[in-house]
Amino acid sequence: MKYVLIFILGILSTATISAQTGVENQDISNAPIVIEVKYLNDQKPMKNLRIRLSNLNAIQNKWEFLDEQVTNTQGMISEWDNHEINGLIEMKIYIADYFRQKGEESIFPYITVYIYRERLKSNYITLQISKDAYSIKQRTVAPN
Repeated sequence: MKYVLIFILGILSTATISAQTGVENQDISNAPIVIEVKYLNDQKPMKNLRIRLSNLNAIQNKWEFLDEQVTNTQGMISEWDNHEINGLIEMKIYIADYFRQKGEESIFPYITVYIYRERLKSNYITLQISKDAYSIKQRTVAPN
């Protein structure tokens, strides 16, 4: 009986961690960078939001395109075509297009965020976006 209770508690805690991080059934441990986007007002995932990554070529001092993806139904992107994501990263989030598809207008055409990849404590970034505000933070994901 004692072992059954411990097993059930283990399952419940794993389900809670997955629900909190929004990464159920995804192995993101090897992803170069994971982006999760939620609507700021109600914390629902923002699906089909276009995000573009570029990398600063320090030798030529110019930005080089890495990849462009759209968020999935969970509001996430964890699989990028170019797995060599290092140095200074430019992340461009096209929110005007997103809100225009919903019949709304945003005060921002896009949001640009710059990140030093090597300074991240984890590969997991959460964005919270609305039509007139946004926040970004680095998150630590509990291992599955």
